[in-house]
Amino acid sequence: MGSGSLDQFATADVFAMTQAESNTLQKAQRQVLSLMALDSFPRFLNSPQGVKYMT
Repeated sequence: MGSGSLDQFATADVFAMTQAESNTLQKAQRQVLSLMALDSFPRFLNSPQGVKYMT
């Protein structure tokens, strides 16, 4: 048994997720990303780059 097949088995075992779990994870990641974007957008607009972007 080669080390390659052992690695594949270990990886598949760790990352085996149901579709529901993976959907929930993706939704959570999108929410976090949108919150981060909302948080940084005002700072971006007040920065010199943001002023250039708006004009």
